[in-house]
Amino acid sequence: MTASRKQKLELRGTPCPLNFVRIKLELDRLGELVPLSVIVDSGEIGRDILLSLRSQNFVVTDIIESKDSLRFTVAAASRVDPDPA
Repeated sequence: MTASRKQKLELRGTPCPLNFVRIKLELDRLGELVPLSVIVDSGEIGRDILLSLRSQNFVVTDIIESKDSLRFTVAAASRVDPDPA
């Protein structure tokens, strides 16, 4: 089995709801088994994106918030490997 390559999406400065839409479009484009590493603005914007993704059954992991950015990994629930080791 080959390891999937994580893709990155930089969205700092992108307004809502465009940032959320771009994340969903990128996940659709990537297809199965490819997690997406995302960087968005921190604060309320970032928290709203996380809530929206989770409410639509996306799995969000590896969340790191700093003063100016929120980084996380997102994938569709069926695309997440339950045993990443």
